[in-house]
Amino acid sequence: MKWILSISYGEHDASICLLKDNEVKLFIQEERSSRTKRDCTFPLSCLKYVKNYTNIIDLVVFGNVTKDPDYQCNGVLRAFFKDDISVLDHHVDYSHHHIYHAASGFYNSGFEKATIIVIDGWGGSGERNIGNGSPSGEEVKCAETTSIYSASYPSKINLLFKNYVYEPELMVEVREDLFEKQELEHGYICNLSGHLDIGVIYGVVSDFLGFSALDGGKTMGLSSYGKENNKIPSIFSENRSFSNMNLFRMNREINTKIYPYLKDMSSFQKKADLAYSVQKALEEIFISKVEFALKYGDSNNIVLSGGCALNVVANSVLKRKFPNVNFYIDPIPHDAGQSFGIGKYFYHDITGSEEIKPMNGLFTGPEYSLEDLKTSIKNKIQKISHESDQ
Repeated sequence: MKWILSISYGEHDASICLLKDNEVKLFIQEERSSRTKRDCTFPLSCLKYVKNYTNIIDLVVFGNVTKDPDYQCNGVLRAFFKDDISVLDHHVDYSHHHIYHAASGFYNSGFEKATIIVIDGWGGSGERNIGNGSPSGEEVKCAETTSIYSASYPSKINLLFKNYVYEPELMVEVREDLFEKQELEHGYICNLSGHLDIGVIYGVVSDFLGFSALDGGKTMGLSSYGKENNKIPSIFSENRSFSNMNLFRMNREINTKIYPYLKDMSSFQKKADLAYSVQKALEEIFISKVEFALKYGDSNNIVLSGGCALNVVANSVLKRKFPNVNFYIDPIPHDAGQSFGIGKYFYHDITGSEEIKPMNGLFTGPEYSLEDLKTSIKNKIQKISHESDQ
């Protein structure tokens, strides 16, 4: 297996990764090519760079394809054909979002084995059979939000824990006590709940504060100006395991009717206090998941991936709380890293290779000389000056 190209579309942060015999030759996020933040617009403009490396691709893997997959995948294959690029085989994957987050972190970590914690917003969507939890025995539409895996080479990524969130309006009446934290025959622990998980909660609060749901970094920064405020409602329910669903609506809004204190958010300090509250909630969840990973995993190496792993404040809390744990934070833990995880997973799974070869850096792709850069900058300045004169 010489050349593998992995393509991740998803709902945002599309990217591609081109591997040659386990070495990353090209990793690029679509936004870097299109210059549109978090772009995932089809067709991907970044695919134009592939022909600079090879005209024969052994395997193309399409991941996270949710919108008209036949149209998108066939469109890519036709575009390669027009560019005289031969594709020997292709594969479409719809449902292993968290595994590819885990793969991205693990294969970049340099660890021979590790326990991987993936904390996301909404991961892969699917259906879950709740057995006796439903009078009719029907499956429930739900999304994965937190997963914990044990991982080792070549491609052994085994599930230890999974949290699913369902939308109550999509299902029949369910007795949650029948399936909360049940031990399954497959050997992992599964939570299935209507309570929002911390990744979604952080996005909801970020949006409420005037940012976007994907701008959690701004909320993290704002939290440093906040403090404990008894008027801010609790993020969790009483048992600390589930979210306060009086505060958070399933439509990802905050309920200001029940908590009128939050109606007027013109005060900077009030905003900072809310950011502080959700940041502390995230840190509490991080700590509990690491404790779980150390209890049920078989390694002192802990890898964090998924969008919440971008929270460097929470990561520093973990390092102080668990000084003897070997932590590795995926450098591309959000959805842009999916293409890297997909490519690496398929390479090791197909070849059986146990070669440990993480990326040496995130700066892959074309290289430019200093002279080229100087010329490009001068041309840009001249263009701006010409436009301003007009």
